Amino acid sequence: WNPNVLQAQTTEGDALEWGLHFTQTFATKPVEVTTRNVIVRFIPGREVVWKGSAFGLHTLHAVSFHPVGDGQTEVVIRERMAGPLVLLFGERLRAEAQRVAQEALDGLRAFCETSHPTVSPPAAFPSPSQTPSDTTARDTTAVMSDE
Repeated sequence: WNPNVLQAQTTEGDALEWGLHFTQTFATKPVEVTTRNVIVRFIPGREVVWKGSAFGLHTLHAVSFHPVGDGQTEVVIRERMAGPLVLLFGERLRAEAQRVAQEALDGLRAFCETSHPTVSPPAAFPSPSQTPSDTTARDTTAVMSDE
């Protein structure tokens, strides 16, 4: 469903849980990039966060799911990057991250609407106290900082 991910595979373990190691190869521009990643936070049905690196660029990705009523779910993608490449190519990396996130969200929407049009959301989501306070954004976003 994500047109930018050419390949993803686990390298240690196979259960979607905290500590899972995996690689992803992205069709980013101007070159394909393979990242080594590890899941650092996982709340089933609510959020998955992983950190990764490639070429000295360190990333933190977060995907969270928020029920918004009528069986709808808002998906928020956030991304932070750090390293020398951010200092050199910050604007270009931001634009590419935004493009990739939007294409991933569009692909996920199309997959859900065509493959599972009648799937109901989980009956219960974790309480708000189990989620970080900065996941309350109502817009679907990809954010990157130089931090």
